[in-house]
This record gives sequence, structure tokens and C-alpha cells, in this order.
Amino acid sequence: MESASRAEFGVIAGGERYTWQIRRVGQPRRANGSGTRPLVRVRAPGGKSGLYLFELRTATRRATVPFPVQSVQKEKVLVILPATTWQGRNRVDDDGDGWPDTLAGGLPVRTARIYDGSNLPAGVEDTTGPLLVELDRQGRRYDITTDLALARGVGPQLGDHTGVILAGDTQWMDAALQRRLRRWVTRGGRLFNVGVESLRREVRVTPRRAMDPTTAAPRDLFGAQLAPVDRVPGTSIVVAEDPLRLFEGTDGQFDGFDAYEATRSLGPASRVVALGTTADGERDVIVASRLNKGLVIRTGLPQLPSKLSSDADLQALIRRIWVLLNQ
Repeated sequence: MESASRAEFGVIAGGERYTWQIRRVGQPRRANGSGTRPLVRVRAPGGKSGLYLFELRTATRRATVPFPVQSVQKEKVLVILPATTWQGRNRVDDDGDGWPDTLAGGLPVRTARIYDGSNLPAGVEDTTGPLLVELDRQGRRYDITTDLALARGVGPQLGDHTGVILAGDTQWMDAALQRRLRRWVTRGGRLFNVGVESLRREVRVTPRRAMDPTTAAPRDLFGAQLAPVDRVPGTSIVVAEDPLRLFEGTDGQFDGFDAYEATRSLGPASRVVALGTTADGERDVIVASRLNKGLVIRTGLPQLPSKLSSDADLQALIRRIWVLLNQ
């Protein structure tokens, strides 16, 4: 949505009075109010693009909904929120049969529904939020959208940007959008995937639903074969190759991880241009690869975003990735 537009939120509170507030992720509230009506209309926050939270409370319940706000000013990097995955994992019963409808269960899901337990979708607090807070701290400006909006042709589009950030686990994505994303990369786009278990499953996005979920393919959208997430407390990642200068500004080692998603092999059209491995050199974890004219960066560390606030080397890595996305 544009910064001058209005946002609307449906409220089911049975006539009970509620209070609400809006705040940018990682910041204090920007607006607040109260009421009893079933619809809250607010002016979307102005300024730079970002992820905001609409928080609502009654005397007995609370609910929080994430929503992106796109500034009038356009930027070179596009942040894509994994809304399909957020709803695909959302254990809410759509059809009243007493069973949650999820993409993991092979069922179609409505893409506009409250999140289970009125909580934030899994991944916002420990992946998407911390990453965007760090970008804000570094003074970065970006465009923002969701994969659902992209699939429907609404809002910012891939072709207007030099870089894309997949800002969370992108477990499911519309099949046609995935093909567009691959073409965009092969023609020179630069992609940073901060999530894990990503780009191996497809769905078909319609105006109201995500349908026909597939099981995980052996390789991801770009041809990489990924190992299951391995949970090994105290894992260190060390630089093994770096002609890209991806790790410039770091000390060449990242410590204290408890899980990683290794890359077993790249596709035949890809070549490694930067590599961080486990300390024994046996597992490739942080991988940057060239695919035709484009660049794909996978960090493979589920805890990376949550450690950004306190790890100077990870902050330096994000700064360097940002430079590469803007080239």
C-alpha cells in the first residue's frame, strides 16, 4: 500500500470495546485508538517502507497482524515477506470440520485469515522482524511487498529492482511467481535468501486462496540440493572461499549457532563465488553462487537474524550483502 493510502482491519469482538495501536517492527507505537465497530480504518504510516504491526486488545483477548507499508519513494532493493508460508503454516479451520487447514496437510488455505491463537505468524519475531530491524538500524531504505501480492500482480514488481530479499522461510510460493523469480535472477537479479526450507514447494495462488500445494522437490528453484536442517549446538562457520568478497569486514568466522541448513550441491548452471563452511570443512552453509548473469546468496542459518543485534561480524555480513544487492 502507498504511504498516503488507508489500511483496513476487520474486527470480530462481539460488540465488546477494544483498543488498538500500530507500530513499526522494533519501534514504539505510531498510532492508537479504540472503538466497538467491526472495521478499523487508519491512514497507513508515512515515511520509508517497512513492516508494521496492528495490535488489538479487548478485556480478555489480544491479536496482532503484520502488514507491509510501501512508501511513495521507490528503492533498488525489494523485500518480499513470505505471506504464503505464514498462512500455509497457520493452523486455522477454514471449513468448520474441526481440522486445521494447512498447506503442509495438502489442503487449500484462505490467504486472509487471523493467525492461530491471535499470535504473529511463525518467523516474524525470530527471522523477518530482526532482519528488518537491522536494516533500519543501518539506515537502509527498501521497497516491500508479499509473495501473495507479487503473485497477484499488485504493488512493487521484480523488474523494477536490482536486488531482492526473501525475508524469512519461503516454504511455499506460487509456481508462476517462482518461474518469474528464476528468470529475473538469470537476467542479472541479485537475491538474498535468509530463510531455510525455501523454494522447493509450489502452490497456485488465486484471488482468495493458495491451492494445490506440492511436496518438497529434490532441488530448490535454482537447482541447489539442500540437506535437512541439522541441529548441532555450538556450530561455527568459517570462510572457505571468497572471490566475491562477501565476507569483507568480518573476521572470517561466525560462532555460536545451534542449527544450519547445508547445501549439498549446486545446479549445473551455478558456480560458487563465496563459501562459508562448518569448521571441519565438511558442510557448505553460507553459499553465494552465480546463475548466468545473476547472484543467489543463501546464509543457511536459522538463528542468523536473531543474532544480528549483538554480533558485529553478522552485521558486517549484512552490510556487504546490501552493497551487492544494490549493484
